[in-house]
Amino acid sequence: MMPVQRYPGPLSFRKQKPFTQADLCTVLGFTSAVMGCFWGSVLLLPLGLVTSVLGYRRDRTKGLAVAGIVISVIGLLIKVVNILSQAVYLPPWFTNGIW
Repeated sequence: MMPVQRYPGPLSFRKQKPFTQADLCTVLGFTSAVMGCFWGSVLLLPLGLVTSVLGYRRDRTKGLAVAGIVISVIGLLIKVVNILSQAVYLPPWFTNGIW
């Protein structure tokens, strides 16, 4: 008699959850944060920060939301320091090593 081979059953795939508004906010926030670093920072960096915070609620895209928040905050800080240094509100010794 030949031994009987047992084959595994049919593959079952885990059902994916549909995309929600939080996922859309996360992608929009990350994209706005990255684009805001190059141009339109007055509008895009705050938009990226707000939409990334809204998208942080979802576990699926939480890492992308954190990246959007960090990029937006750093970009906003750089923009504020740049504006204050050009308006001569910050002393030159403060921004001398930055720019």
